[in-house]
Formats: sequence, C-alpha cells, structure tokens
Amino acid sequence: KLWNFIIENDKILPVYIYTELINKIKINFSTIEDIKLSVIVREDNDEYINDYIDNLINKFIYISLGVFIIECLWRMSHPSLPKGVDEVVVGADRWFYLFKGGGLMYSETNGLAIHIIIVYFFVVWWSLLHKKNMLIEKSCLLVLIILTFSRAALISIPLGWLYMYCIGRMSKKIQIFLFFLVLVITIAVMPTLISNLESDPSTAMKLSVFAEILEYYKHIDLLPFLYGIGNYNSMNVFSIYAHNYLLVFLVEMGFLGLLLLLFQFLFFIKVSRGQFLFVFVPFFVQVMSSTTIFIPHLYIIAAIIVYYSTYYEKDKNIIS
Repeated sequence: KLWNFIIENDKILPVYIYTELINKIKINFSTIEDIKLSVIVREDNDEYINDYIDNLINKFIYISLGVFIIECLWRMSHPSLPKGVDEVVVGADRWFYLFKGGGLMYSETNGLAIHIIIVYFFVVWWSLLHKKNMLIEKSCLLVLIILTFSRAALISIPLGWLYMYCIGRMSKKIQIFLFFLVLVITIAVMPTLISNLESDPSTAMKLSVFAEILEYYKHIDLLPFLYGIGNYNSMNVFSIYAHNYLLVFLVEMGFLGLLLLLFQFLFFIKVSRGQFLFVFVPFFVQVMSSTTIFIPHLYIIAAIIVYYSTYYEKDKNIIS
C-alpha cells in the first residue's frame, strides 16, 4: 500500500529522504494517513529537496576551497622543482618553478590547477544561478589559481570569462563560426609560437613528449591503438607523463576510449542545454597543457549542473 501510494503521488519525497526523517524524529508511522498528517507529503517538496541539496553543494565548495588552501600553504612553504625540470635550465628568471613542485596533491601544479579552475568556474556559475555575490570565494579561488604559476591556467581564466559572459550567450551558429575561426588562427600561428617558446623548459618538455607519441604511433599494433595500454601505463612507454589530456586518453584508453570520453562530454553538454560548457571550456584549455585521469571535481560538478539545468528547464532562473 505504501509503495503504491508513493508511486501515485508526484508530490511526495523520495523513500530515502523520509526514511531519514523518520529515523531522526523517532516517530512510528502506522498508516498512510499518519504519513500524510506528518507533513512529509507537502506541496513544496521540490523546494525542500533543493534547499537540502544546495546546502550539500555549499559544503562541497567550502571543503574544496579548504583543501586547496592547505595544499597551497604547504607547497609555498616547501619549494621544490617539478620532476623533469633541470635546475640549471630554470635559472633566476624562472624562479616560480620552485613553487610548481612539491605539492600534496600533485608533483607539479598544472594538475592542481585543473581542479581549482573547475571549482572556480563552477562557483561563478553557481553564484549567477542563485544570484549571489560569493566574492570572497571567487577571489580566494582566483588567487589560488595564480599561485599555481601555471601559464595554461592564466590563459584559461580570461578565455573562461570570455565564454561565460559573452560567447556562451550568443546563438549556436555564431559559436560554431567562432570555434572554427579560433581553430584556423591557432593552426596558423602555432609554428611561430612554438619556435619562440622552444627555450622554455616546460614547452620543450611538452614538445619532446609529443614527438615521442608520434614515433610510438608509427609502430603501434591494432589492439593497443583501439583499446590503449591502460591507465597510467604511458609512463612506462614514454620518458615522462604526457602533458595533454586527449593524448593521454588516446594512448592509455585507445581510440575507442577517447571516442567514448568525447561522447560523454557531448552528453553532459546536451543534457545540461549547454550549461556544462561554462566549466568545460576553461577546463579543456587547461588540460591541453597538463592532465590527470582522476578528476572527481569535474564529474561531481557535471552532475550538479545537469541536475539544476533539468530542474530549471521551464524556469527563467538559469544562465543563458
């Protein structure tokens, strides 16, 4: 009877929610009428559930911010060069490399910047969605991004702002046109850009890895090409972990794994009605210079954005 009642009523809280409530207030409900009279069936169920979820998300934001602050304080107080960076090559003019290594989360800060950028742009999205300021939270995350000394992150920030406040609000046709325009310009200037940055140790390392991957694919068998060689096994093939998200997935998970990954992101974008792009665009820019397979922040935030985009489907309280 209870189950049939639950199925027939679209204004009732999910079973696990009111089970939790029953346990907390320690009341034994013997009949369906008792449940009705206990205000568990209520007209503002959706609002109640979303208030509960909002509080969880706010805790998630502050816990993430706390972890990033602790990591930053530790790294700044324990300067160390990232693995693979020669102290002689760095020199006095690149002193910031001393604060890119020795972190609690990653051996170099480009990987850390991925997580902070995701959370930062999610907080910006969250503040716009709920029409909140959240200036302190955004400012702290922005400072933490700068203190990673990741140049890719410093590029990701203005590009993320540009998409969120300008391009992301344009029509799809204009967005597609701008995408191909930027792609053509990038391909045109890439040779000049690379030649000017070859003396930089970080750029030289990435170019070296890219050359190794090209050589690897000249002699690869069909099965490794399709299915990859397994997570983190690329470090056993190349001299250093590939500093590119797509290349790492291509090598470790194969062509089919990379294809599934891209379909997954397209699914997030489609279901969220484009809202996921506000976080994905700066994330994607950042991971072109660094990578890590384990990115829980990305998938947690993707789920949150998809949920709220669906919930506000017929509501004007959504970023557009």
